Amino acid sequence: PICLWCLQPFSPPSLLLQVLTPAPAPLTVVGPDQPLTATVGQDVVLPCHLSSQRDARTLEVRWTRDSISETVHHYRNGEDLYGEQMGAYAGRTELARDGLSAGSLELRISGLRPSDDGQYACIVKDGDAYDEATVNLVVSGLESDGAFPPWSVTAWKSGCVEGLV
Repeated sequence: PICLWCLQPFSPPSLLLQVLTPAPAPLTVVGPDQPLTATVGQDVVLPCHLSSQRDARTLEVRWTRDSISETVHHYRNGEDLYGEQMGAYAGRTELARDGLSAGSLELRISGLRPSDDGQYACIVKDGDAYDEATVNLVVSGLESDGAFPPWSVTAWKSGCVEGLV
């Protein structure tokens, strides 16, 4: 018998060198488990972060209210975009820049108003990847929680505000 394998020209084994690049961490956005409570007139920070300490400076971050079309704050590629922001939040919101490199997406709302009470969504996009978390904000100092002083109702009923200091 003839060895056919032996008759084939010799070629050294080729090495396939593949450079492995780590896949980016999955995009997972985390919010608080419990509602946040703050008082009318105060500033509040709505907490939100990426599950991994991934740099968020190049991501798109949009904070919305009640529905996707009501933009509270919009950030993309290092810039705050105010074109779609609801008028009620103009000049009152700030995305905390100092934590973005570690995945923090906190939003500060200054001068809380009763109308700020409700559900907020922290929405993050990176190309085709998308995730969101919700934050429920309870604003105390609303008329329904009895926080207004008793004279406000009495003065309104009598039509005068005499004796108020």
